[in-house]
Amino acid sequence: MKAVLFAAGRLKLSDWLLERCQRADLLVAVDAGLSHLLAAGLRPDLLVGDLDSASPEDLAEVAGTPRLVYPADKSRPDLELAFDEVGRRGAREVLVAAALGKRQDHNLTNLLLAAEVQARRRLKLCLAGDGTLVWPLAAGQQLELPLPAGTLFSVIATSRDVRLSLSGARYALSDEELPLGTGLGVSNEVLERARIEVHSGTLLLMVPSDDV
Repeated sequence: MKAVLFAAGRLKLSDWLLERCQRADLLVAVDAGLSHLLAAGLRPDLLVGDLDSASPEDLAEVAGTPRLVYPADKSRPDLELAFDEVGRRGAREVLVAAALGKRQDHNLTNLLLAAEVQARRRLKLCLAGDGTLVWPLAAGQQLELPLPAGTLFSVIATSRDVRLSLSGARYALSDEELPLGTGLGVSNEVLERARIEVHSGTLLLMVPSDDV
C-alpha cells in the first residue's frame, strides 16, 4: 500500500507531488499539513495529531473525515504517530510531503525519526519539502538513484558503523565506512545510473530538487 503524509513544513505543489498523490492508496493530513493537502485540491482519508495547528476553517472543511486526535501534551510528535498508523494499516511505500521547513529542530527530528522508522520497518520511504528530497536507507537496502547525470547529492550517516557501496557517481565507494559526524559524503555527483547499497547502519541520501 502507498501512503502520502502531509506535514506542516514548506512545500511546492508540483506535478511530481500530485502524480504521487494520485497513485496513493491513503492520503494523511498530519495536523497543519491539512492546509497543504487542501491547497492541492485533495481531500484527506485521515487526520492525525493533536490538531492544535490546523486552522478551524480547514478542519471545518473536512468535518466528516476520520480523525486520530491526541492530547497536545504528549511525548511523541504528530509525524511519529502518523508513521505508526500507516504502518499499522500496511503501508510499504510512504512519501512525507512538507517534511522540511523553517524550524530546524523539527527538520532534524523528522530526519532522524525517518531513519529510525526505516531501520525498524524497511519501507520505501521518501521525505520531500523546502527544495530537498531525502531517502532514508538502512542496512540491507539498495537504491538506484532516480536522478539524471550531473545531479548533486549527499550521503549522511545517522548511526555509527555505516558501511556502503556507491557506483555511478563521481566519488565511488566499495563497502567503505561513512563515519558519523563527518562531511565525507557531502556533495557527490551522479555520473550515470548511480546506485547505493547499505551494508550496515542507517543513512540519509539527500538531493536538492526544484520539484518540492
